[in-house]
Amino acid sequence: MTGVKPVPFGSETPWVVPSQAFKTADAYITVECPTESTWEALCKAIGNPKLAEDPRFSSNAKRVDHRDEVQAILSEAFKAHAAEI
Repeated sequence: MTGVKPVPFGSETPWVVPSQAFKTADAYITVECPTESTWEALCKAIGNPKLAEDPRFSSNAKRVDHRDEVQAILSEAFKAHAAEI
């Protein structure tokens, strides 16, 4: 209806960041943080609680605006850990 042809997003969604599959040291995991509380919990889980305080990532809308940066940070963090809990 808008005349803009949609592009594939792979496992990610256009409106929530992060919301996609990430490669760990041994497998893929799926992560989704639609709220600030889930984002804070993820930052703590990856051992980087200060990341939740970064103003670039303080809301989902801001994380969407900085999608590439969030994805790069999380990709590096997850590569260092096995998928098994």
